[in-house]
Amino acid sequence: MLSELSNASLQYELIADAINKLFDKSSYSSDIEKVLDVSEADMEAFLLSEYKSYRLDDAANAGLSVNGLSSEFLTMASQGVNGYAASIRELLDIPQLVAGAFKVSPRTEVNLYALASGFKPLLNPFTGLVSSCKSSLGREWYYLNEGCDFCLVSELSQPMAFMGVEGLWVFPQKKLILWYWNGYPERDVIRHVASLLRGLLLSGDKVRHYLATDANRKLAITDFNCPHMGHNFWNVMTGWSNLLQNSPLHHADFIVEHDNQNFFGFISEVFGDLLKDEAYFKANNDEEMRNFLFSNNAFSITVKDENISDFLNGKILAYARTQVSKEFLEKCESLKRNSKPLLLITIRLDNRAWLNQNEGWAALILKLKETFPMLAIVVDGLSSDAVKGWTTGWMSLDAEVVIADKIAADIDNQLPIIFGVGRPFFEGLILCDYADVYIAPLGTGMVCYKWICNKPGIAFSNSAALNNEHQQAPLRVWDNFGESVIPSNYLPMDRVIDVEFVRDDPTRANFTMEWADLHDFAQPLLRAWFPEAVKPELS
Repeated sequence: MLSELSNASLQYELIADAINKLFDKSSYSSDIEKVLDVSEADMEAFLLSEYKSYRLDDAANAGLSVNGLSSEFLTMASQGVNGYAASIRELLDIPQLVAGAFKVSPRTEVNLYALASGFKPLLNPFTGLVSSCKSSLGREWYYLNEGCDFCLVSELSQPMAFMGVEGLWVFPQKKLILWYWNGYPERDVIRHVASLLRGLLLSGDKVRHYLATDANRKLAITDFNCPHMGHNFWNVMTGWSNLLQNSPLHHADFIVEHDNQNFFGFISEVFGDLLKDEAYFKANNDEEMRNFLFSNNAFSITVKDENISDFLNGKILAYARTQVSKEFLEKCESLKRNSKPLLLITIRLDNRAWLNQNEGWAALILKLKETFPMLAIVVDGLSSDAVKGWTTGWMSLDAEVVIADKIAADIDNQLPIIFGVGRPFFEGLILCDYADVYIAPLGTGMVCYKWICNKPGIAFSNSAALNNEHQQAPLRVWDNFGESVIPSNYLPMDRVIDVEFVRDDPTRANFTMEWADLHDFAQPLLRAWFPEAVKPELS
């Protein structure tokens, strides 16, 4: 629309006026209708042109003073995600809320507070004190007013590594955006704000009616968009679990869940025994969530965590067993009884891929059989029914099955082998649970056999992922965050040769590796773990 106007600045004035009047509790303004066809790109251009944006934890903005905002608030926000969360924890006296030694995220701590109190606690930027908020503008977005002043507050952050509370504030009257580092660069922060404002303008009367009063507000618990299996378990399922495990949901009226990322089962299925009378809904995008909130006079809290409890793992495995046949379980039991050990291997393609695995896996397995005559194999990989989002969308199930078939052909019935790759997700997960040990590349599959099933094993990857001192060594996360997690044993970095960076990322480089090197590293460990399985004459 803006490209058709000769005077963009006039259009910007209309947008600014419409945004302010959207939150004005006086009568409806036709100015809102004048800008309903603003695109998200035009809204972003408006913000970049008309608003000032400051990252408060940037040293360049130290000592920033804003007329009408509390200096205490600015000081706390300048501490960044961890410092700000610590300040909120102190203000709310949060440590007494969670019993026991198991750690939960700052987000979960504040959500527990909300469930106990019946409101969302937010630090008020105008007063520097905690305010009771009951107005949501979408997932992880809130409306807070103080007299004639108001602001929009968000908890949006990158899915992994940022488990904090609110960290983005928008002041339409001041044409100001304040934030601290949340994993998103400034342009993405602006884009998130543009999407919100455009969506609110399109909702028009619904927003004004909703904000007219917060009387009789109902509380909804929801999750955030995360269609990647690894991060969904790590950051969404832990959020649900650590909330439900620690709270009887005193004030919760609704559960609102995404419908397109239920890798591990819907919340009503996995945690059904912890839910009581909460109404259950699904909302897959921002518009659906806003419509739900406005239609049901509700405000929301959004789960997010990173700490994996034994309780969560037990819940998922118990649910998984209800999703597979009795015959399949009997087959797994028989395989387990007749193997020593049952070894799980994983096929990985596209990135962080062992380029000579096509021949290497079978050669490794047959060599190990010389030491472990009752060895049996689970070949793990992509599932037939799991939604593939983000980076897993790059991968091909068909290509993985081709390699699995070649492994089986090369082994030529010399030992038992069963495929997890290509099976329904829960069958693959159950196979992981029956396995005794793994030899596998670092990647999302470790959610199943390492975090959930907590197996011992040997891990390998490219040099960047194996280098524990690398500034981007993200894949050592698998040794952390689990309540009882068993650390992996890592192939020495000098045994792999990186061949090509994938998508210009050294941590995603493909690599070559001699199967004999992997054997020489793994065999002594397997002997120590399973001495009873060693061929008698080698004992």
